[in-house]
Amino acid sequence: MDGFDVAQRIRDDPSVAGATIMMLSSSGQYGETEKCRELGIANHLTKPVDQRDLLSAIARTLSRDHTPRTTMPDAMLPKDVPDRRLRILLAEDNAVNQRLAASLLERRGHHVTIAPNGREALTALDRQAFDVVLMDVQMPEMGGFEATAAIRRNEQTSGAHIPIIAMTAHAMKGDRERCLAGGMDEYLTKPLDSRRLCELVESLAAGTSAPMDDDTLITAQVLARVGGDRELLAEISRLFVDDAPGHLQRIRAALDARDGDALRRAAHGLKGAAANFDADAVVAIARQLEDMGSEGNFDDHDRAWRELTNETERLISALRAFASS
Repeated sequence: MDGFDVAQRIRDDPSVAGATIMMLSSSGQYGETEKCRELGIANHLTKPVDQRDLLSAIARTLSRDHTPRTTMPDAMLPKDVPDRRLRILLAEDNAVNQRLAASLLERRGHHVTIAPNGREALTALDRQAFDVVLMDVQMPEMGGFEATAAIRRNEQTSGAHIPIIAMTAHAMKGDRERCLAGGMDEYLTKPLDSRRLCELVESLAAGTSAPMDDDTLITAQVLARVGGDRELLAEISRLFVDDAPGHLQRIRAALDARDGDALRRAAHGLKGAAANFDADAVVAIARQLEDMGSEGNFDDHDRAWRELTNETERLISALRAFASS
């Protein structure tokens, strides 16, 4: 019997039907938020859960106050309270980026469903309706452009149009135009900026245009990027610390096998995660390895590997110290 079955049994038992239930899940995949809502589950957290986050969630749940959290500085969020709670599909394969984007949007009161690749995003869209899709451009199995093309083909029959916001770690001239030509409605660069993310999602869902602010296109301080929330930064720091060794193992295996495509994907994943912490050295070396994979040129890979492991270990040590403090 899984957690949803237990919750259903509680709801069906008159002697305990009024119990307050919180769900702890280790997957955070599509459909879970909707199931929680159907069963009347008061709060839904994805493991690993920080002690302070858990205590805060319990306090909010027992207080019956389910209004969006307002702990972020005003400058880091849109000034207006959202008109309605949106259903947002987040198609993103990176765990750090998943947690960051979902947390920021949930603090505005929205419901976020996560799909780790384009194929699962299409499955989620077949099963339920969403107001907005956040679509990472590079994902395994099916990338963002391919998934967007499939969505737009389906819409030719249905007559509907769901706003799709592209998310990419690249910030090169012409990228925005390429995303728009591919059927996307807007474009965000990673690392994500909290205010710009919320503005785009909420304005597109409302059918309006978000105001452009040049300041949001410039990389901000790491803490500012998460709205000054040290607990959230500690949480995504722990996620990076846990995930980084796997990224390095995949890069090493790709180098040993001289597998350019695998190297490109593995280096891209590490680069995207490290960029959230303004880790310029890790990002730069990972980009070099990503380019090596794209070109199939493994010259000087030993130097790049040594530098990458050294800089990544430094970053891990710094993030581990921050998270533990």
